[in-house]
Amino acid sequence: MRLFLVGLGVGLISVLVVERPPSDLLTVEFDRLSVVHIALFAILALAALLMPNVKRKQLRLGLAAASAGLALAVLGLWVPDFFSGPMAAMDPLVYEVWFRNNAEVSPVLKLDDLRRTGPKAVAHLGLVLYAVPMLVVLFFHFQGVRRRNWGILTVFLCAGTALALREARWMGYPQILCLPPSIVLLQVFFARFGGPGLGRAAVRVAAAIVLAAGPLIGGGLLRHALPVPKRDKACELAEMALFLAVNYEDRPQTVLNFIYSGPELLYRTLHFVIATPYHRNTGGIVDTIKFLRATNELEPKALIEEREIDLVLICPSDPEADRLCLREAWHPCSPSRSE
Repeated sequence: MRLFLVGLGVGLISVLVVERPPSDLLTVEFDRLSVVHIALFAILALAALLMPNVKRKQLRLGLAAASAGLALAVLGLWVPDFFSGPMAAMDPLVYEVWFRNNAEVSPVLKLDDLRRTGPKAVAHLGLVLYAVPMLVVLFFHFQGVRRRNWGILTVFLCAGTALALREARWMGYPQILCLPPSIVLLQVFFARFGGPGLGRAAVRVAAAIVLAAGPLIGGGLLRHALPVPKRDKACELAEMALFLAVNYEDRPQTVLNFIYSGPELLYRTLHFVIATPYHRNTGGIVDTIKFLRATNELEPKALIEEREIDLVLICPSDPEADRLCLREAWHPCSPSRSE
């Protein structure tokens, strides 16, 4: 642990020195490694360096608690926004319109939207249905250290599954934690149905397929059984890009666009875009929302001059339009102005 934490701290310092100019070395960021994490690693490394000198278990536990408290106190006094999550600095408007609608921060399973989320939950977390019963069997089968280890794995698997059900970005943790009990279950099948014979071989192959691909197959079958109503087809960005390339080839244009269309337009054309689905482009996202939600001509015209916008690209049939555009009064998304 000492070597790991010291190496982690020194390695991070080296990477930041190489990656960033001197003026950015002390920049505080929560959603990627920065000086905040160096401070956290340094406090933990100090505790790890002191720990071997403490022999009594009670004192070691106290030192661990003190180091955790010191880390929390330093972060609380220095960067209190740390406790608001990695996206603490995000503009509330960006969160409301764009970020909270992203799949990675949405719940894996929504009871009021089972048609859409049910198949996804089965495909990504189906291994939990194998792993948890197997962990219960293993916990009661073994004694001592092995029982404790399986018990710890069960606790973390349940916690990881709960987090994943709340936010999809956590799915990788329960998926990895499901592997040990699933492998043990496969070993049990192979031991029970070992030896020669076509029937035994078929059982082994079937067990491997069910464990490896069962959740994916189940999710696919569930999606087929619960079809999602089709939405109107969104505008084809490839056709938009071709139109821009043919009709505006003399010079690059600055295009105000829907947020999710930005990357493809950048890839397919030589033009510039205002909005991209990236939280560090906060200014572009906010300006796009304000432009498309305006109820008079003054604010959009001011943004056009400030951003030097040449074109406004709008697709009324795109689902994103429901979040970005107002449906009343004057606004750029009104059907009469969408062409």
